[in-house]
Amino acid sequence: MDDQPPTRFPALRPRPLLMAAALLSVWQLWLLARFYRLFIYDEPAGRIWGVADDVYISAAFGRTLVAGQGFLWYPGAPHVEGVTNPLWCMWIGALHWLPGVADANIGLCIVISNAVLLSLFALLFCGSLWHTPIAPPAPAERSASLMAALPVVLCLPCLSLPYWSAEGFEVTLIACLAFAMLWLSSLPETTCRTLAISALLGAGMVTRMDFVWVAIPAGLVQLTRPAPRARRWTLLAVPALVTTGAALLVRHSYFGDWFPNTYYLKATGWPLAQRWHADLQQNASLLQAAAAVWLPLLLPAVRRQLRGRASAVVGSWLAFTVTVLYSTQLGGDSWKLRMGYDRHTVVGGVLLFWGLAALVASCSARWYWRGCLLLWALALAAWPTLRAPRIASELRD
Repeated sequence: MDDQPPTRFPALRPRPLLMAAALLSVWQLWLLARFYRLFIYDEPAGRIWGVADDVYISAAFGRTLVAGQGFLWYPGAPHVEGVTNPLWCMWIGALHWLPGVADANIGLCIVISNAVLLSLFALLFCGSLWHTPIAPPAPAERSASLMAALPVVLCLPCLSLPYWSAEGFEVTLIACLAFAMLWLSSLPETTCRTLAISALLGAGMVTRMDFVWVAIPAGLVQLTRPAPRARRWTLLAVPALVTTGAALLVRHSYFGDWFPNTYYLKATGWPLAQRWHADLQQNASLLQAAAAVWLPLLLPAVRRQLRGRASAVVGSWLAFTVTVLYSTQLGGDSWKLRMGYDRHTVVGGVLLFWGLAALVASCSARWYWRGCLLLWALALAAWPTLRAPRIASELRD
């Protein structure tokens, strides 16, 4: 039997949600355009629409694949998987089929793809926040206004997602998959919904194997839903395990390794103590935020207000904490932090913002507590970004 629909804000209408998503999308797209100006080069031979070096490697693998030469760096190259984002490589490779696409403008096509994904992300971010169960409900008119403003206000410090999207990476695709799973997890129980979550999990694992960390919120919400759990977990686990297992078998049969080459380069031959030492300073602000985010849960009043949202909020903060620890144990990203986050932690940071917005929205009994929590949430959301180096230089024309 299907679950009862979760409790939502009263008088829920699409218009405030779409307005919040539109405002968030405009902000993110403006940042994307601002950052992408750093990758446009006017050369004597013409204008070049560039992306980051690593994305060109992904493009090379994808181009070789769609040309029928195998999933290799170039035709005839050794069978070494030098990328960690197979699904994104396939998408970039498919872009080469578009008429007029050449090496000089492939970067523009990739960034346009990320612009579309950023707009979808804004809708999924606001929708998943709005549809997550909340108790106790607040007056309808105040709730609608608050829920329309919170995603935009708390995402103002979120500069890292459009930055890494401007570089051409797959971070926005991962964010869309994670928040689509979270949104679906809050909807009533149906077979199609559960299979859709499983399909999104499989797609995320094929995009990046560390997608599992940002899938924690949806998994925790699923775990705490009412019975029947056995059927739900069967529908969730079997398709996702089949997809992930098939990807591992294909990788091992084609490349001779269970994991991409870059995973071995980062996690082997380099003692864990040295990796931690190398990244503790880089991720200091993120580690501080990961510790401070749990403080409100020490207050019984806050825990009582969360109620139905507790699993989603705890899951989002747990995902952020785990991604920071994951980045730290790998020695961080060799490209260092950009706008407060590296590529390992950027989607975890977005989940941090989402959990903060859900917490403030849930504490609706007293405006005093809500105001205090909002100020604390804004300070915590902005902390890694304000502590990051080179912000002024990265915002320049």
